[in-house]
Amino acid sequence: YRLIRLSSPNLNYLIGLGAIVLYLNVIVLVIPTTNPEFAAVLCNFNPWLTSLGYSLCYGTILIKMIRVWLIFNKPLGLKATFLQDYAMVLFVLSLVVIDVVILGVYTLTEMVKGDLGVKLTPNREMPEEIIGPTAEIHENFLYECESKGRVVLYAVLFGYKGLLTVIALLLAFHTRKVKVKGLDDSKYIAASIYVTSIVLAVIIVSTYTLNDYVNAYPAVVGVGFLFGTTVILALVFTPRMVELYKDPEGDKIMIGMSSTLNRGSENEVIELRRRISELEKNLKQRSSSLISANSDTLPAECNGGDQRRYIEVESKLTRNDQPSSNGPHRNQKSRMFIQDTLTV
Repeated sequence: YRLIRLSSPNLNYLIGLGAIVLYLNVIVLVIPTTNPEFAAVLCNFNPWLTSLGYSLCYGTILIKMIRVWLIFNKPLGLKATFLQDYAMVLFVLSLVVIDVVILGVYTLTEMVKGDLGVKLTPNREMPEEIIGPTAEIHENFLYECESKGRVVLYAVLFGYKGLLTVIALLLAFHTRKVKVKGLDDSKYIAASIYVTSIVLAVIIVSTYTLNDYVNAYPAVVGVGFLFGTTVILALVFTPRMVELYKDPEGDKIMIGMSSTLNRGSENEVIELRRRISELEKNLKQRSSSLISANSDTLPAECNGGDQRRYIEVESKLTRNDQPSSNGPHRNQKSRMFIQDTLTV
């Protein structure tokens, strides 16, 4: 299917993989445990899944927008080398490597300092409860991540990911007039960025305000991840599925562009047209000069149409004038035969 090939299916696999990672993050978030060691693993595993899933999803969206922008706004030299699937996949993987480096440095540093653990915190949602006929009062606690460098980690991660999101939004704005099916993702990407930004804002606020609530915090953050990830998948894949259903063979792909060329591209088109007209003019002059030069050597009996045919045959025989098994004078005999035929 041409429409599927145009939308870079290899990159869509990365978006699907990122969505799976974000869905796993929701599962990790709601796993109950009373073991402090296992609680510490789950607590510190959450930033890894969030960051890697976000990079896979939005890194792929960003490189797809860069591809569309380069197709309609940059010279052919950049497109030929940078727009291959392997180059775009390497770009997304480079973002994943950056996440691994940042999270790896953070994890090793906190392990050395001994701050990578959990602490007991009173459950504000249900601080105590009365149990049994003796009315025993039980205080409820929950495990909370204890890491002094977590604020710095979130600042670095959300800082550079926010920058990538802004770049993707700007590219979506600059490619909003693209009318090619399979490449007109600007409005869907802008909508997904808008929804995801709101969801991330809610998650960040909930992390520092609802962290002591054992039920409210997983509910708000989990629903936020589920909703944001599902919106990304719906906006990226649903329009393509609808278009594929309407046009399975891709015969109605409209390659219509309205005002997508920038000023530099317009100047390049004007310059190319000028050079083409000059080359056509030079070609006509050389053709007329060649005809006038060869007309002096033609037999006098040849009329105008025969002269032109003679010149064409003469040029063809000259290019093929090489010794053969029939003798070195084969082409000369052919010329004499053609001259006699034209004269008659």
